[in-house]
Amino acid sequence: MNDSLLAIFTGLLVVVGFLQWWILRKHEQWMEKHDAKLEKLAQAASDNAKAVAVAMRQTVDICPINSELSKFSNDGSAILNLMFEVRNPTNNTLSLEKLVTKVSVLANIWETFTLADINVKVVPAREGEKGYPFFTPMPVNNEQRRLIHAGYEMVFTVNGEVHYRDCLGDEQIQWFGGLYKSIQGKLTYMRPMGIAPDHHTEQHS
Repeated sequence: MNDSLLAIFTGLLVVVGFLQWWILRKHEQWMEKHDAKLEKLAQAASDNAKAVAVAMRQTVDICPINSELSKFSNDGSAILNLMFEVRNPTNNTLSLEKLVTKVSVLANIWETFTLADINVKVVPAREGEKGYPFFTPMPVNNEQRRLIHAGYEMVFTVNGEVHYRDCLGDEQIQWFGGLYKSIQGKLTYMRPMGIAPDHHTEQHS
């Protein structure tokens, strides 16, 4: 009798042990599937966030406006003010923080002008709305001033940096530049110009 009870008890222990193993195995399989689903959801959320960030990524347009002579000196030299405008072609407002403009008439000799701490909101460029205007004062000598007055075109290189914060609050830097010409007060972009400045005179506005 005792042997029979012992055999039954041992059999029950085996059954209970098997059931525990089976339950634990099923739980492990469920956790594996659950973790895989969570990983897929997390990856989808990450991909979606990246897609939103890309969709909201902002750039700026630097548009030449006009040029104007001013500050005439006794030796005949003057300042040719080059007028530009920062425009926002995107659908969200951005914050303009700093502008750096480099101007060169002679190869490898640059005048650099920095406008810092701007902190101006630039709204999307819609019909009837303008951007942020700024100018770069370029010194011209007597001969250059005389040619400008006579209606001749003046060709020069402009390079620059636009520092701004996008609608997500991230700091961005966009470079612009190329070959420009000024004729009869009109400032026109001609073509890109891959010249890196190696000498400049820094002037802070």
